Amino acid sequence: MSVDNKGTDTTLNILKKKLKDWILSQEPIDTARIVPAALQDDFEEALASVLEQPTVIECHIEKGIYTISVEHAGLRLGIGKNPLDIIERLSLTIRRFYLKYGVAIHRKEIHIRMARNWLVIMIALNNYGRKRIFRLNAEQRKVLRRKTGR
Repeated sequence: MSVDNKGTDTTLNILKKKLKDWILSQEPIDTARIVPAALQDDFEEALASVLEQPTVIECHIEKGIYTISVEHAGLRLGIGKNPLDIIERLSLTIRRFYLKYGVAIHRKEIHIRMARNWLVIMIALNNYGRKRIFRLNAEQRKVLRRKTGR
């Protein structure tokens, strides 16, 4: 076993962390946050307030995160070009959609990754997914703030 300069067993610490992550990943998921196929049109309609012609391409669950891939024809007129503003607006739209059906989601539990004509929406389904999304959001904000100067 390796020992660092402070005299602690690093291999043991690594194993503890991996075990803790594995236990968190086995936590049950919140199925109320999964958009059923019957509500997919309503979800696309909600996104239409920000995006032109949004279409859900794929949905899947992986490691405590519900991922929705959306293709669109661009942003609606009047939506700013600042990526942080667009992400905040999409996040608000998604949270309002869920709230309409009685499911409350915090803005920090949603991660949105954007490209020119598609986006990926990630929603935490349990504490393991929440932890991963918090990390992704922190990294994204850091990069976007550097790019936009905010």
